[in-house]
Amino acid sequence: MRDRLTELAPIFTKQKHMLGEEFSMLDVAIAPLLWRLDHYGVELDKAAAPLMKYAERIFSRQGFIDALTPSEKVMRR
Repeated sequence: MRDRLTELAPIFTKQKHMLGEEFSMLDVAIAPLLWRLDHYGVELDKAAAPLMKYAERIFSRQGFIDALTPSEKVMRR
């Protein structure tokens, strides 16, 4: 999983979201996985930095924040 996620990183040096400049259902689908990486001890190397910057953008969206359950909120500090 680490390797596959790291392979996605270059996408985010060229575009804002998974499918381009528009937020899509693919972004909605991958956000919970990215949110849980720290909780499950999945560490990505520096090559995944663009992916993690993308994740932080998604996590800062009000819709994402509002959708988190109490147990999901404590997964990341």
